[in-house]
Amino acid sequence: MVRAQPARLDHGWAVPIVQDLITQVIADQPDRPIALVGFSLGVTTIRDALRRLHLAGDDAIAGGVWPHLDDVVLLAGANHGVSSFARLCGKNPTMRGEVACEMGNRDAFSPTDFLAALNGP
Repeated sequence: MVRAQPARLDHGWAVPIVQDLITQVIADQPDRPIALVGFSLGVTTIRDALRRLHLAGDDAIAGGVWPHLDDVVLLAGANHGVSSFARLCGKNPTMRGEVACEMGNRDAFSPTDFLAALNGP
């Protein structure tokens, strides 16, 4: 299990790692269905990794990523903002502040550039 501290994690850093993990697991076990489980920031990280793998199609994984998935369980994700937005976005120069800005304000939500791409077509 990989665990990271939120102060040192943003999507620009985490999503390529998750993409590579998914790609490598499928390459190593191409006939074995895999399950992905994400909580909190892991939800949007997994969603973005799957979106990017889908857009890459056969260039990333022969036959695409979807036939290799058995279950995707996503719990308590920040899909519509975070409560820490006003406290951290623009005020905290760490990756934690960056994530707050990527997720948007839960109390006055409007899609951020990151979430618009993630939730779009």
